[in-house]
Amino acid sequence: MAIAELSKISKVLKALIEEAVFDFGVVSDSEEAPEILEIGPPDKIPKEKTLSLYLYHVREDAAARNMPSPVNPNLGTAYSPLGLRLYYQLTAHPEDIDEYSGHVEDIFGGALKAFHDYPILTPNTKVGASEAELFSSLNDVELSVERLELSMLNIPVEEASNYWVGGSEPRRLCAHVEVGVVFLEAEEPTSMEMPVLEHNVFVDAGFGVSLEGSSSEFVLKDIPNRPDQKIEFSPARPAVGERFTLRGQGWGGGPVAIRLHDQRRDEPQLLEDAEAREDRRVATLAVMVPEEDSESRPLLPGIYGVTLESGGARSNQAVVVIRPDLALSGGTTDNPFVLTGGPFKDSGADPLELSVQLFIGQKRLILADLEPEDVGELNNGEFWIRNSSEILVKMEELPEAGEYLPIRVVVDDVESLPIWLEGS
Repeated sequence: MAIAELSKISKVLKALIEEAVFDFGVVSDSEEAPEILEIGPPDKIPKEKTLSLYLYHVREDAAARNMPSPVNPNLGTAYSPLGLRLYYQLTAHPEDIDEYSGHVEDIFGGALKAFHDYPILTPNTKVGASEAELFSSLNDVELSVERLELSMLNIPVEEASNYWVGGSEPRRLCAHVEVGVVFLEAEEPTSMEMPVLEHNVFVDAGFGVSLEGSSSEFVLKDIPNRPDQKIEFSPARPAVGERFTLRGQGWGGGPVAIRLHDQRRDEPQLLEDAEAREDRRVATLAVMVPEEDSESRPLLPGIYGVTLESGGARSNQAVVVIRPDLALSGGTTDNPFVLTGGPFKDSGADPLELSVQLFIGQKRLILADLEPEDVGELNNGEFWIRNSSEILVKMEELPEAGEYLPIRVVVDDVESLPIWLEGS
C-alpha cells in the first residue's frame, strides 16, 4: 500500500469529482466534465475553470507513527512507510456577474455529494451508471493504494477565509476534505536476518543438519477415458504405507531419527524406518509412513512438521501432509457400498476426534450417527464410519451406465486423491 507521489491522490480525487458530477446530471456533456476542475492553488487557476482542488496541508498519521518495518522490526524508521493525512481545499470560482446562472454552485454541490456518496475509495470502486472502476480510468497513474478514506472537515465560518485568502481578497465558496491514510514508500532493505524456525535449532549456509523440503510421487490410476497420471507433490503428500523423500544436508550414513510434529498431540511421533542417500551437495532420505509410530500411536491424516536428528543435531522443520487413502471395496456398485482406506478415525488408546467429510461428485453426504446394530437405518445420502479403515455409503441413486462420479474424503481438512464410481 505504498506510493511515492502525493500528486497521484489529487488525480484520484479529480477523477472522482468529474465522474460524479456527470453521473448526477449537474454536467450534461461528458466532454465538459474534465474541463471543470483544475488541481492547484485557487489564485493560480485559469478563469475558465469552475472548481479548483488544492492540497494545502499534510500531517503524519498518529496511529501509523513509528510503525516497525514489515520486513524486520529491528530496522530503522527509514524502512517503514510514512503514514500521512492529506488536507484539500475545494474552491468554487464565480462566474461573471453579468452571466450569473448559479451553475457554479450546482457543480460545487455535485462535488460535495461525490465526497459524501463515496467516503471510501478502493481499486474496485465504481462511480456512476457506467460502473467504470475509478482507479483503472487513470491511464497515466500507477497507484498501489488499497483504501482511501474521505471526510469533510467542519471549519467554523469565522476561520474559513484564513485557510486561503490573503490581504483584502474577497471570500470564496470552499470546502475542506481530509484524506487518509496515505503511505509514502519506504526504503528497500538491503539485507535480511535468518528467521528462527524453531527454538534451539540453527540453520546456516552450510553447517549442521538442515532440511530444504519434502516431496512424494503418486500414480493416479483408473481415470475415466484417460491414461494413468503421475503426480508429484511438494510438500510431500503420502498416505499411510507410502514413502516420501526429505531433501537437505548435514547428515551422513549414521543413524537418523525422524519426528513428526502434530499440533493435535503434545509430543512428536518418532518414525524408525528411514533410508538415507547422500551426494556431494544434497542428501535425500526415503521415509515410509507406517500405520503406527514407535509408541504404537496411529499416524492420522493431517499437516505435520517433520524434523530430522543426526549425530546429536536437530534440523529445522519441513512440512509433510499425510492424506487419507481411499479405495472402493471389491469394485462393486451395490447400494450401500463400502469404501476402504483411511484412517477415518483414531483407533489409539487416547483417540483424537477427527472431522470427516465425504463428497460424491460435488454433493456432500451426511455423516450418520448410528450404533452398529442400527446400521440398517442408514438413509439415502448418508455415510457411516464403521471403523478406522471402512466407511459404509448409501447414495440416493447410483450413476447410470457409462457415467463416472468422483469420490473424495476429507479428514481434518486433508483431502484424499479421487477415485471413480462407475455406473452399470
